[in-house]
Amino acid sequence: MVSGIGIASFHPEGFKTAYYFTGDKKATGMSILPVGGNFGIATGPILALTLVTSFGLKGTLSLILPGFLLV
Repeated sequence: MVSGIGIASFHPEGFKTAYYFTGDKKATGMSILPVGGNFGIATGPILALTLVTSFGLKGTLSLILPGFLLV
């Protein structure tokens, strides 16, 4: 439930920001946002499983790196 509330509160602001920064190519910019989100949802568990299998629970700390790169 908490995850659903977080996602619901993020999406309107995320789409507003994507719309603002896309310039003339509004449709392209608006499509990149959900594709990026779906890509993260699809690859996140695979990456986390690989890190835990290889390095134990401390390996999941490297999942912070993509967040820092995106910020």
